[in-house]
Amino acid sequence: MVKRITILLLRHIIIVGIIIAALYWGINFSLKQYTRHNEYHLVPSLNGLSLHQAIIELKDQELRFQVIDSSQFFQHLPPISVIDQIPKANSKVKKNRLIYLTINRSSQPLVVLPELVQVTLRNAKSMIKASGLVIGDTTYIENIGKDMILQVNFQGTEVQSGFRLPKGSTIDLVLGNGGP
Repeated sequence: MVKRITILLLRHIIIVGIIIAALYWGINFSLKQYTRHNEYHLVPSLNGLSLHQAIIELKDQELRFQVIDSSQFFQHLPPISVIDQIPKANSKVKKNRLIYLTINRSSQPLVVLPELVQVTLRNAKSMIKASGLVIGDTTYIENIGKDMILQVNFQGTEVQSGFRLPKGSTIDLVLGNGGP
């Protein structure tokens, strides 16, 4: 009787082991098929391409895209061109993967010229930098206020505070020399 119970128990253990092995193999095989195990696409390098060209490249590789940012403007790049991508070029990804793109703005953003007249050059430097402008030439004229800004010029023309200039523009300053 004990022998018979032992044989039955051994049989059941073997059957359960076979069922567990079959389930493991079936699930493993199914997951590899479902996840396309070892089937990769290389992400193309999209930096510098126009958005239209980038879309064509991604469709050729069976990849999708989403623009996540277009707030930056770089003068050395064409408008609406790719600045950055996630994942990076030559990364291995699955078919239909979403590629996130950062693109260059279509136009240079405008900034407001701060009130600079009657402000010292020392104080104005931080205001100019904070507004996204660049100091160009500084010219001194006869005036009692030493390093006091008397006039702001953009491309040879006097501009007043509140005037909208392209970000990164160079402004020229006319300053007092401190003389009588």
